[in-house]
Order: sequence, then structure tokens, then C-alpha cells
Amino acid sequence: MSEVLSSDDMYLAMCDSDSLSIAMSKGDQQSILLYFQQTQKEFVKKRPKRGGGQVNYIEGWYVKQILNLATKFQWSSFIDGSLRDGDFIIVWGRVEITINYQKYTQSAYGRNEIKYLKQTPEQVKANAPRQPVDLGDAYKSAHTDMIKKAANSWGIAMDVYSGRDTE
Repeated sequence: MSEVLSSDDMYLAMCDSDSLSIAMSKGDQQSILLYFQQTQKEFVKKRPKRGGGQVNYIEGWYVKQILNLATKFQWSSFIDGSLRDGDFIIVWGRVEITINYQKYTQSAYGRNEIKYLKQTPEQVKANAPRQPVDLGDAYKSAHTDMIKKAANSWGIAMDVYSGRDTE
């Protein structure tokens, strides 16, 4: 259940009333609803999980769209640093949002596995170095992962990443 009860001075946001209710000063009702709404199941995807099984996730465009709607396009992301760790790109940075002229910042890490071009049998036999498909894409995907994790700290897609059943 997701609802917002209002009075002249305050909103009470409730998301699954057994587990969360938050009182906050009166602000933008649409922002509150967008942050605490249950993620629509058609946007919840599945991917293989390390170690076996599957895990739910949300695509980056969806999180960015919620940020756009909730903040009226008043958000930015910044990469503060990055590194290449074996077959992974790791970035750390922050997302800054503005709601009702108030700025909020959340820091997070993002990670993405580098994809490589397929090697010929001769290249494998010669132990030739693997060539990334597009290293820029790996950095971009790690940046999007960082945005998703920061946004999740504010409640966006929290139902998906908390392990609660979204069915």
C-alpha cells in the first residue's frame, strides 16, 4: 500500500504500512509518491546472480526517469573517481537532487564488468591480450550503477533491492 495523507503543514508518507511510515514537512506530494511507490512489476528485470540463481534489478533509464519526475529534472551526478580492477570498472561519486529548493546529496559506488571481443583460436593459443569491446561503455555502465545505488538510498526501487517480493 502506498498513500500520502496531508494536512495543512505536513504529509505522512506510508509505504506498506506494516513496515514504513514517515512524517515530513509539507512539500511536493508528487515527489513523495514517486519515491515511495512500489516499483511496477513490468519494469523489474531478472539477471543471473553470481553463485547461481537470479536476482531482480531495475534498468538505469527507469531510475533516471523517476529522478526526473520527482525532482522536475533538478538532479545531477558526479564521478569523483574510478579504477580498473581486473575485469571490472569501479566508479565512486554522488548524486545531487533538489526538491523545493533544498539540495540533497548521496554518495555511492558503481561497478561494471568489462566485455571483451571474442578471440580466434589462434589468438587464444598465442596468449594474445584480450581487447575490450568498448571500455567507454563499461565506465558509462558503472556510472549508471552508481546513480541507481544512490537513488536507492532515497527509496527509489527500494522494494526491488530490499529483497521484498514485488510480484
